[in-house]
Amino acid sequence: MPVGKGSIIRATNASNGNTDSKDMAAKEQTVKESRVKEKLVKEMPGILTDIPLTQITEVPASWKKKAVSVPKITELMKSILKYGMLEPVILRRVGDSEFQLLSGNNRLQAVRELGLGTITSRVFEGISDTQAKNIYQDLHKKEEILIVEEKKSEPMAADKQADAKTVQDKQAEANELEVNLKQNNQAAEEQRENIHELKFKAVTTLSRDLPNYLL
Repeated sequence: MPVGKGSIIRATNASNGNTDSKDMAAKEQTVKESRVKEKLVKEMPGILTDIPLTQITEVPASWKKKAVSVPKITELMKSILKYGMLEPVILRRVGDSEFQLLSGNNRLQAVRELGLGTITSRVFEGISDTQAKNIYQDLHKKEEILIVEEKKSEPMAADKQADAKTVQDKQAEANELEVNLKQNNQAAEEQRENIHELKFKAVTTLSRDLPNYLL
């Protein structure tokens, strides 16, 4: 059955309509996520306080999607000893003397390894489990993005080191060839001098034995 021009136009318009709907939905989702993040930043506690490590607990295991990368505890410990806590951990109050860690597990572990009793913190007050879970997942989503970017940069750094090593190796090979060439030229020159000396001795010896009329 032949397809009319009108059918083709309707099908094309329907396809375009579906694409526009998907684009619109994606834009709305982006705007929604941006508003949530802006709200989170505005609601982030501005007052810093030192909380005893013994009062800090982990979030429920069900909140955690997956383990984050291996922490660089040693580097964090050195940084804390030298500069102090540049970035506080994020906590949520769950009781009079109990707080839940929402962000900063590596920093908390580094402080524990240093044997300190308290850690500089920002504390959310009066938020529900749902709000705390959303904050936790949003903060860790940002950390995962930073980790991915860091991992991407590692091969580039390794490639640069490999390139630098290759250049050094080639330079070393060139220097070695130059030294060998000079040694070979020197040996050849000495050999030529020896040949000339042998020829001179041979001619001198022959001239003694030959009659004068042949000289």
